[in-house]
Amino acid sequence: MTSDPSRARRPALPVRLAILALAVAAGFARPAAAEEIPFGLRRVAPYVYDLPDGRPAGLEYDILAAALAVRGHTMRPLYYPFGRLGRSFVAGQVEAAAPISPSFDVGGHLSEPYLTYHNVAVSLASRGLRIDSVADLARLRVVAFQNASVVLGPDFAKAVAAAPGYEERADQLIQVRLLYAGRVDVIVGERAILAALAASPELIADGRQPVSLHAIFPPTPYRAVFREARLRDDFDAGLKAIRADGTYDALVARHLGGLWPGQGPP
Repeated sequence: MTSDPSRARRPALPVRLAILALAVAAGFARPAAAEEIPFGLRRVAPYVYDLPDGRPAGLEYDILAAALAVRGHTMRPLYYPFGRLGRSFVAGQVEAAAPISPSFDVGGHLSEPYLTYHNVAVSLASRGLRIDSVADLARLRVVAFQNASVVLGPDFAKAVAAAPGYEERADQLIQVRLLYAGRVDVIVGERAILAALAASPELIADGRQPVSLHAIFPPTPYRAVFREARLRDDFDAGLKAIRADGTYDALVARHLGGLWPGQGPP
């Protein structure tokens, strides 16, 4: 009887199964369900922006991408103004979106919080304004970010409804310009975003003016929303992994090193 050389070269079935199991455990096998996800994002530094070569970057982008990569997924970024992010998801234009607050009521499957924003009220130090609570905004001219009256809660909505002037701007660079020009009393936004805008060469305003930061809002945790629970679960597992291995903290330290002009860390 002649032997089959090809059979002689192959390990026995139990051995092959053991080798495959070790490869999967070691991370050598790409997950079968890995996907490129059309992902709705809001482009604003230092959270999401484009590098000179066109590649996306920023703290928020890097956290989302790193968490998804744990299960082999990638993102295809699609950019929308903050006020349209939720609507883009509801309309089926994207399969996932971030940052999303539960108050947006967009349906889908919400992730665990992946990033906490710290909103502040900002005034010119030269004005000497005393702002100790959200209610104090009722007597001031205020410009905030899109959806602020939803995200920042009913006390904020009530205060700005009584204010002598209130508007929300999609372009937050305009907020900073209005503040430095003295056309508004206060701007409201996320402190790292406003700090980045104040340092931007596009400001075309006197960004050297000292400012006062009024910490009158609680931290705002943001989530991602996914159309499929499977992808949400993969993201949550990846987020837990990058928090555990130090990746998350390293990204925060790298991206949030900017300072507001004349101030300490934002």
